[in-house]
Amino acid sequence: MLAHENFHRSHFIIFEISAMKSLVQALPTICFALLLVGGMASKAKAQTLSGADGEVIRGTPIVLGKQLSGSVTFAEDLSNWIYLRDVCKLNTVRLCWVDPWYEIDAQWTVEEVLPHIDVCVANATLSGMNIIINYHNIDEQGGGQNLDFAQCRAFWEAVAPRYQDNPLVIYEISNEPTFNMNDYLETSFKSAYLDLYNDVRDAAPFRQIILFSFSTIGYPLDEVVRGYENELDWEFTSIAYHMYGGKRVRTSDNVTAMMRDGHRVICTEWNYPGTFRYVSSVDGYEVNSETLEALGNAWVDWRDWDDTTLDEIEEILIPDAMLKGYWWGDSSDCESTDAVVGSISIAIQGTGRGAKRAEATVLILDGCGDPIANALVEGEFRGFLQGQHSVITDAQGSITLNTESFKGKLETFEFCVTNVTADGYQFDGQEVSQTY
Repeated sequence: MLAHENFHRSHFIIFEISAMKSLVQALPTICFALLLVGGMASKAKAQTLSGADGEVIRGTPIVLGKQLSGSVTFAEDLSNWIYLRDVCKLNTVRLCWVDPWYEIDAQWTVEEVLPHIDVCVANATLSGMNIIINYHNIDEQGGGQNLDFAQCRAFWEAVAPRYQDNPLVIYEISNEPTFNMNDYLETSFKSAYLDLYNDVRDAAPFRQIILFSFSTIGYPLDEVVRGYENELDWEFTSIAYHMYGGKRVRTSDNVTAMMRDGHRVICTEWNYPGTFRYVSSVDGYEVNSETLEALGNAWVDWRDWDDTTLDEIEEILIPDAMLKGYWWGDSSDCESTDAVVGSISIAIQGTGRGAKRAEATVLILDGCGDPIANALVEGEFRGFLQGQHSVITDAQGSITLNTESFKGKLETFEFCVTNVTADGYQFDGQEVSQTY
C-alpha cells in the first residue's frame, strides 16, 4: 500500500488562485510549438491518444461540483497532482464537471465553475500533467431529449476558447450522452451533436476533441463511427468508450474494430472488479487496466465522485500492474521482497469409476512478478470439499493440491491460501481465495 497520506506535500509551493489564473491566461505565449498534442498523426496511424509529451495517456478522474467540496479541495491542491504524477506514475487528470447531473438549484453555473477549472488547468500546467476537461452528465440526450444541448453548449462556449492554446488541455465534450447506441445515427441527434462538435472545433481548432464517450463496449461501435466518418476532423478528434457491459461483454472486439478502421481511441472510464454489475473482466484479464495495456489503449479509471482516497489505484491497480508485468513505471518501484499469491486456479479431475477430485494450482510470486521457489504455502479447501495442506513451491513458484476423491453432485467450495513462508520474503497475512 502506497503511503498517500504520508506523502510530504509541504515540499510543494501552493499558489494563490489569483496567481494561477494569471498563469492560465498567459499560456497562449507558452510552448506554442506543442500545440498539436496528439493530433498530427493521421487517422490511419493514430491508434490511441497520447499527451503533450508523446506518452500514452494514463489517468484518473477528479471531480468538480457544488455539492462535492471535498473533491473540489482535492482538485485545487497542487500536491495531489504531483502525487499522481510522481507516485502513481499517471500523466493525466480527467476533470469532470458533474453539476449538470444535479437539479438546477444544486449546481454551479458555468460562470461559477470557471474559476475552479482555472485552478485545475494551472495545476496541470505546473505539474506537466495532461488535463481532459469533461462536461459530465449521463444519458442527457437519450431518446432524443435535450437536443439543443443548451447547458453543454453554454459550458463549451466559455471553456473552448479559454484554453485553446494550452497544449496540455483536451476537450471531452460530453459523457455518455445516450445509452441507446442507435440514437447517434438518428438524423436529429446527429445534426445536433455535430453542431456542438463544430462549435467547439471552431473555438479551438488545434485542441484534441474526444467524442462519443460511449457507455458500453457491448455494441458494434464502429457502425456508429462510420456514420460520422466524413463529418469530423480526425486529425484532432479521438473516440472515447467506457469499458462497461457486464457479463455479456467478455471481449474487446468492438474496440479493436474501431482501431482497425484507423481511429484514435481512448477508454475514459473503467472501474474495478466487484464495484458494479456492469463491470467485468475483458479478454480474460481480471482488471481492465491489463486489457487496455494489452490493447495499447490510453485510459482513465473511475471511482465514486466524492472519493479522493486513491485506494483503488494504490491497492489494486499498481500492485496488479507490477505483479502481472504491465507496470508502465520504473521497475525499481516494485517490492521484490514481497511474497504474493499470483493466481489460484481450480479444476475437477476424474479419478475413475465415476469418482472425481478437485485440484488447486497456486502460483507464488514476488512483488515484481517473479516466481518464488521453495516457499511453504499453507492453505485449505472449504465448503463442500475440505482439507488442509502445506506444500513447498517448485522452481516455477507453483504448487498443486488435491482433495480426496468423491462421488455425487458437486457443490460450491473454495480454496484459500492462509499463509506463505519463504526466506527473504514477507507475506502480508491476508487470506487469498478462489471459489468454484
